[in-house]
Amino acid sequence: ATNVSNFMCTDVFTDDFEMYMITLEGYDRLGGSANLHARFVNSSNSFEVDSYAHGSGIIRSYGAYGSDRGSSTSYISTIAYDDSQQKGSGSVMWIFNPSSSDDYTAFIWENSSASSIGTVGRKGIAFQQKKASITGIGFFSDGNFSLRKIRIYGVRDDS
Repeated sequence: ATNVSNFMCTDVFTDDFEMYMITLEGYDRLGGSANLHARFVNSSNSFEVDSYAHGSGIIRSYGAYGSDRGSSTSYISTIAYDDSQQKGSGSVMWIFNPSSSDDYTAFIWENSSASSIGTVGRKGIAFQQKKASITGIGFFSDGNFSLRKIRIYGVRDDS
């Protein structure tokens, strides 16, 4: 994804797996500093823009602990961060039950990034507050951005 205002990974979640792992590398806010946010994508390839509950904690090497939370929000907040220094970032996300319309889709993530004043880490959890089948995930920021690499893995339980 290069110089985009939002990016969707469509038709990636199927009944083949109940759990998916997603990794992001190289989030670049293109000269500014901003958070990257997520939304689920439905079978019409549209963002699901309501009914998220999320909470996350932020650990800074240079300062105080922080947190972010919300309910009935239109997105999942801060799954990645970039500052103008471009020192690198990475995120790992897990999505549970995305294709089931009988379950709530759950989402956990963690990320780390270097900023101009130190390292920042975040860990969070989110739920879609309605039962719906989800076929993909999308990302957006406060302005255009690029993502160098997105990997999506289905995790199989053959037990």
